[in-house]
Amino acid sequence: MPRPYLQFEIDGVRKTLPEWCEQYGKNLFTVRSYLAKKDKSLKEVLELVIVRRNERNKVRPDDTGEKDSQGRSPTRQSYRAMLNRCSPTNKRHRKYYYYLGIVVCERWLGLNGFDNFLEDMGPRPEGKYIERKEQNGNYCKENCRWASHSENMRNQRSNVTVEYKGSKLTLAELSEITGIKYGRLRKRIQILGWTVDQAISEPAIPGISLVERKLKCYASV
Repeated sequence: MPRPYLQFEIDGVRKTLPEWCEQYGKNLFTVRSYLAKKDKSLKEVLELVIVRRNERNKVRPDDTGEKDSQGRSPTRQSYRAMLNRCSPTNKRHRKYYYYLGIVVCERWLGLNGFDNFLEDMGPRPEGKYIERKEQNGNYCKENCRWASHSENMRNQRSNVTVEYKGSKLTLAELSEITGIKYGRLRKRIQILGWTVDQAISEPAIPGISLVERKLKCYASV
């Protein structure tokens, strides 16, 4: 003889779990798993399953953009990538984020995390990506903006900055301002140890490498 189902009471009415699931239109195994994992009553679990399902099916303003293979909009892709970078289980990135104490703010986490993120940052513009203004700061509204790929690359912790005319610039920015190739500036400043003024003012001699020129300078002293 099969064991009878336990009865659960909701608002003074007692029914078995399959009967409650049928009434609310919920999957029996899903409700069972929620009851086993969460310290909640059956009514709270049934309402929670409804909220989670509606949350997944909710249409948001950003969902009109081109979606990836998993149906995620550009804004949601950036949001998920941000969470993934700061996750302690991410072996590739955790030494750059989690181990340095860089986290996502509480407002952008949890059930309403994406809605809050979308409210604070707005939909992701085309060709833009999430960027932290201060590289040692956390992901939050005050420290984040949408930036282009080139802007994002210039704001990396590994970038070399130099002072030119009273302003701190990356080598890429210095290259754009002066019109000198980035590789030439990098070799002169980083490898050969030239000053910024010397690296900019010294003309290039065709057919002679920078190392040979440096050796000639030492030989003439």
